[in-house]
Formats: sequence, structure tokens, C-alpha cells
Amino acid sequence: MNHPDAAVVVCDVSAVERPTPAVPRPPRFVIPSDDVRPAALADLGADCPLGLWVRGHEQLPQLTARAMAVTGNRAAAEALTRAKAFATAVAEAGHTVTATLAYGVDSAAHRAAARAGRATLAGLPRGLDRAHPHDHAQLLSSTPTSGGAVVSLFPPGTPARWRHWTGPGRGYRRRRRCSPTYDAIPALHLLGEDA
Repeated sequence: MNHPDAAVVVCDVSAVERPTPAVPRPPRFVIPSDDVRPAALADLGADCPLGLWVRGHEQLPQLTARAMAVTGNRAAAEALTRAKAFATAVAEAGHTVTATLAYGVDSAAHRAAARAGRATLAGLPRGLDRAHPHDHAQLLSSTPTSGGAVVSLFPPGTPARWRHWTGPGRGYRRRRRCSPTYDAIPALHLLGEDA
């Protein structure tokens, strides 16, 4: 239809900048000769893993130098309130909050430290290509992009398995997931018996 007031506008869209979606860097396998390998790994003796899969490896030495694990109960409101307050205090004191991405105390600790403007360190019971639990994918991706790091003993593609969590004592393997990266676990019994 030709209208006397109609105009044709030509636009060259090739010059328009499009935002590039953030692509996470692939994880790096950190071995004993790497400068970024956590010094605390040497304390494990014969239990020392050959290496760690890490996302955010550049920050690993700084994060592990003053790391404290905050882990505990997955479903207790009073534990979550204490975990948030404790993680905030730990972060504000200059320590790195270290935890898994599990529901409850662990993920609450990550979020509280992030709200305090501090980077955290996460340990996963699976490969670093997917979060565990799955609906914490945003927490997994935001940890290294906000100055933190994520570590795992398992290569990408390894799914979470029950045997990655079970062992002598409740929560034994969950604590071992992060153990190469922290110096203290002061909150285990304070925050719940499930730890």
C-alpha cells in the first residue's frame, strides 16, 4: 500500500552491538606443582587428592589462606538465622566462607557472605559443570564471577552420587568435599547435628 506520507527507513543492524552472554571458563585441574594449589592439601598426607577441579583458580590462594567452613542442618529455621549471622561475621572478619551448595545452612552462608560483599568458596560432590542441588545453578555460576571459587574432586560430567556424601559419621564426606580448602570448622555442632 502506497500512502503519500509513508517513508521507508533503512537500518544497518550489522553495526548494532549485541550483549555477549557470559560464558563460564572451563574448570582447571590444579595439580601439586601449581602455584594456586591450596597449601592445606599437604596436611592430608596419604589422603591428599592428586588434584582439584577448580573454577576461579586465580583467587584460590587468597580464598584458602583464611577460609572457614560454615556447614550444618539443611532444614531448620533457627539454624538458618544463626548461619546467616555467623557467615556474615566470618566474612566481615576477613575470612572466606567455605561451604557446599546444599540447601539450608550451606547455601544460606554463601548468600550471607555475598550480601556482605565478600567472595566465597564452594565445594561440590560432583563435576563443576552442574550445580548440586540443581536449582542452585545461579549460586554455582555467581560464585566465581564475584571473586570466589568452586572446587571439586570430581571431573566435569561426574554426577552427584549418594556414595560421594556417605561415610563414617553423618556428614563426613560433605565436610571432606571442602576440607582441602579451609582451616577451621567452628560451626558444625553449633548449627545442627546434621552437619
